[in-house]
Amino acid sequence: MVQFAQSSVRRGPDPAYSILVLAPRDQTYRAIGRTEDNTWIEVCCVEGQVGWISAKLIISADDLTTLPLSAAPNALAVVDGFNVALFGDPSYANPSIATIPLDTKMEITGRNGTEWLRVTLPTDAIEGWVYSGAVQIDGLVDTVPIIDNQ
Repeated sequence: MVQFAQSSVRRGPDPAYSILVLAPRDQTYRAIGRTEDNTWIEVCCVEGQVGWISAKLIISADDLTTLPLSAAPNALAVVDGFNVALFGDPSYANPSIATIPLDTKMEITGRNGTEWLRVTLPTDAIEGWVYSGAVQIDGLVDTVPIIDNQ
């Protein structure tokens, strides 16, 4: 049970993940998982999907440390200000291979270690690179593997 009003239920177990909903006090969710350090609890179902809430914000009669471990969802790149170009390599030197429209959410599958993110378009599974400054990141990009740009 949520013990504080307006408690953030997030897409993943960290403040870097977007807020799915602000849960009212006494809202109940079914606990289905936890982080290894027991600081975040995965809950179901929040607006039709699983969410995460800080263990500090909930009370439970059950021992939440016995829940199965759950992995955090992959980070997303979200086009939030204007259309964004998708490139075949992490460089503006090459022509773009697609234009990604506003509000598109793409799974981040890799990064080049500096400013470029490897993403997969959700509609047609095209993979390519976007400049990180051109998108909003939803999640922990530091956990995304650094990959070669080939």
